[in-house]
Amino acid sequence: MSHAGLAPPMVYGVRKAAVKGMLWSRIAWLSLRLHRRPWRAARALGRLVAERARHRRRVTAKYARAGGRYFWDLYAPGWPSLAFDRFVERELARAVSSPGSPGLQTLIFAITKRCPLRCEHCCEWDALNRREALSREDLRRIVSRFQERGVAQILLSGGEPLQRIEDILDVVAAAGGKSDFWILSSGRGLSAERAFRLGDAGLTGVVLSLDHWDPGEHDRFRGSAPPGTRARPACWWGCPCVRPGPSSPRRTCGATPRRRGSSGPASSRSWSRRRWATTPGRTSSCPPPSSSSSRAST
Repeated sequence: MSHAGLAPPMVYGVRKAAVKGMLWSRIAWLSLRLHRRPWRAARALGRLVAERARHRRRVTAKYARAGGRYFWDLYAPGWPSLAFDRFVERELARAVSSPGSPGLQTLIFAITKRCPLRCEHCCEWDALNRREALSREDLRRIVSRFQERGVAQILLSGGEPLQRIEDILDVVAAAGGKSDFWILSSGRGLSAERAFRLGDAGLTGVVLSLDHWDPGEHDRFRGSAPPGTRARPACWWGCPCVRPGPSSPRRTCGATPRRRGSSGPASSRSWSRRRWATTPGRTSSCPPPSSSSSRAST
């Protein structure tokens, strides 16, 4: 598999401004649809803008485009999509304290306690690898209930969620696109074949946790051996696994590595081809495995 051309289609400048204009036009229309009267819609929109400005600490310099959608933040669904509309309507209702708000926007769902690693920072040591408490039907029922309550994003966690890959495929496929689904993973067990299957089922992305730029140090921290044999394969399968030909419009794959030479976490980072992307990052790390590869530029 070639790793050349990994940079996602990033949207800058005038094109970004045009996309931003269309995005906010959609938000304004959603506000009018929700509140019905123009003055109420305008008030909700104004409060939403003010709240966003109050909490935002940086300007989004670019968007990432993948599968016909635009992404700018890990914690906001890509636009256009049903998940995005549900997310925005919940925020617009929250802005004017409508009955029934606020509601949950993002669910982090620990679907397993199984994990083959022994990470130094793990808070589940005493509970790891116990018998599963939730069946596949339990997972589907829980996800369905939260979707009925308007949850726009569901982050599947654990343990290592990829230990339940078949259950994830079933749950995501049954969800029907009402929510964006991400997997929070160490990358252990993520292969190209699995990544394609997840994309076809409707997964939005995979967030890979890389804890050191050096594979040996990463594996030592993660408690996997022998050193140097785990970190890189997960990174490369998780990020650029795209082949020519037809693909699902919702195929997206991401990673959250750490800054080279730093012990702290870096911003969310992405590599992509035409139909895979993540939220734009601000740092570069985890260089491709061959000199012919290119690194995503920010």
